[in-house]
Amino acid sequence: MDYPKSVPGVGLVNGKFIDENTATGQVGSLIPSDWGNNVTDELLAVIQAGELEPDEANHSQLLQAIQAIILRAIPSAPGGATETDAGVMKLVSDLLLTAGVDDTRAVTTKKLVAKLRGQGFTAFTTNGAAPSFTLTPVPAITAYTASQRFRVKFNVAGNGANTLNISGLGAKSLKQYDSTGAKVAAVFAANQLADVEYDGTDMVVLTPLPVAPEPDASTTVKGITRLATPAEAIAGSSTTIAVTPAGLESKIPLKSQCTAWVNFNGTGTVAIRDSYNCLSVTDNGTGDYTINWLNQTKSTYSFSTGTSLTGGTSGVGLRIDVANAIYTATQLRLVNGAGTAAVADAAWASVQIFGGQ
Repeated sequence: MDYPKSVPGVGLVNGKFIDENTATGQVGSLIPSDWGNNVTDELLAVIQAGELEPDEANHSQLLQAIQAIILRAIPSAPGGATETDAGVMKLVSDLLLTAGVDDTRAVTTKKLVAKLRGQGFTAFTTNGAAPSFTLTPVPAITAYTASQRFRVKFNVAGNGANTLNISGLGAKSLKQYDSTGAKVAAVFAANQLADVEYDGTDMVVLTPLPVAPEPDASTTVKGITRLATPAEAIAGSSTTIAVTPAGLESKIPLKSQCTAWVNFNGTGTVAIRDSYNCLSVTDNGTGDYTINWLNQTKSTYSFSTGTSLTGGTSGVGLRIDVANAIYTATQLRLVNGAGTAAVADAAWASVQIFGGQ
């Protein structure tokens, strides 16, 4: 839009319209119809865009229309946010976050994480005296619900039949699980920290029950002991300390111990009177016996014989007969006879071996 400068003879003075002045002979400017109509249509278009009815007597309509158009272009301020509608919310303060009663403000992730890490919603110290304890969480709970859990610091030690009353909702028994899974009276000390969970019936202290120290071991009671020193193993005077196989071997070598032995009657049908690690004795004939050992893997053992009594005569010994010798890990063949004397059945014969196994 501009003045009709391009229209010949329009009569603009300094680029603007002027009136006719008969005193000075000034000719008034001409307004071409096309220009006047165009200007008027353009102004009316703005007024109508502002949703106003053109009024020839109202000279502020153009401004009102422009203001209306601008307001429509700016979004209206949103309302408050709700659980179903998006909107504007204020941020909650630390005080209101702890109180937990404001449902119209938002919490930042930083504040929420800090409060959760510090267990600000669940960690509280009890009040009262045993056996009646109270807990006042902030915010207060309005009803007991199964699986509610609190991080509790007990202000004093319990005395057995303890109860916990949270937010004045009524006392609930404090229990713990024993080693069998049964609920028993809770045991706790002053200033002890524990997780306490409501199971729908009782307040259960989830901290395990204190474990009583094991008793000292004895011949009748399973318990705690220690290992003997070499000197204690040799002394052999303690009934409360233990010795390991390796420790025993180091002081009482296996080679020094009797590996197996047998005492038998070699007359008639051979009969074993008593034995250790001996399976049987085979009668090979008069005064000729094979000892069958148990639990033997070595053939490099040594054997020793005791007294052999033959026909009322002592001094006859069991010996290896070179001609029919058997000297293995599991068998030892001996004959009963002294020197080159004829062999004879032994009424009392005993054989021991060492360094076997």
